[in-house]
Amino acid sequence: MATKEYFCTPDGAVSIRVGERMRNLCADDTDIINELLYKVEQDYPKAYAALEAEYSGKKYARWSMFRRFVCCNFGAFDHIEDVDAENTFHFEKVSCPLRGECKHECVICMPEFSTTLSVREYEILALIVEGLNDLQISDRMFRSVDTIKNHRKNIRRKLNVHSNTELIETARKNNIV
Repeated sequence: MATKEYFCTPDGAVSIRVGERMRNLCADDTDIINELLYKVEQDYPKAYAALEAEYSGKKYARWSMFRRFVCCNFGAFDHIEDVDAENTFHFEKVSCPLRGECKHECVICMPEFSTTLSVREYEILALIVEGLNDLQISDRMFRSVDTIKNHRKNIRRKLNVHSNTELIETARKNNIV
């Protein structure tokens, strides 16, 4: 997976740099929007809920949610990837004129990482404990192998384990699945 640098231009556009390619984004970039918002929903559910509450029902709601999250967390063009090759976010302390006044401060901006597994992560963890590999899990769940690998990485991070053996031991010992 390629690293990504998001940033907001002085005129308010949201841009992305992947490798050497740089371009402005718009509401039609649904793959990029949905990829980022899916990760926000999974790993930062309080931020996602605040974004939904703020923008649901409005025209271009998902674009507005995406734009707000990017501007609040990745706004500067600093040549430090915002999303690394392992799909991990690296937040920036973005200068904000509403700092100290925004009702979503430290909810949307600099959000709290959730250590709670999602329903999908529980399903995948159960299959891992059964002994299935990523390809077998992807076939069973009709997801790409890369998606399964990302879920496995997120599960390990949330459970604070560093190997698959440790993951399985932790799941069994704590009756997680």
